[in-house]
Amino acid sequence: MITGPDDSDRPDSAHDPCEREWRLQEQARLDQKHGAAPEGTARALRYRRLARELDQPLDAALPSNFSHAQAQRIEAVAAERRRAGKRFERRLGWGFVAGYGVCMLTGALIYRDDIMDLLDSPAFEGLVSNPWVPALLGCVVFAYLLRVRPRRWFSSSK
Repeated sequence: MITGPDDSDRPDSAHDPCEREWRLQEQARLDQKHGAAPEGTARALRYRRLARELDQPLDAALPSNFSHAQAQRIEAVAAERRRAGKRFERRLGWGFVAGYGVCMLTGALIYRDDIMDLLDSPAFEGLVSNPWVPALLGCVVFAYLLRVRPRRWFSSSK
């Protein structure tokens, strides 16, 4: 059995599972490289077999456009996941809108007498006749339109 460098001065190296795993793999690679006789536990023999297989040349060469094809495949999968996420968000948004609509309709049906009394009150008539209310409504609509269609209005047509 060929031994590697001694790291026994590091107190945490003996108890770290990743370190032990690395040591077993490295020991199997060194044993395979130097042609030592197979010995040890079943795990060590599995690592030796794995090291032997990794030392073998590939059966066939990769195609010349392998990385390009893999990149396109990964991009297609990522694009599909983005589309699926957007579909989910859109459906969830419409579900919330429908839920809020049902809640509003239910509230309007439950409190319809109170709502009708409010609409008949003089305070509501004063609110509707106030000139600032349509101006406020116009500002809200204008802000919404700027958010929804800014490219069409402000893009240069060159």
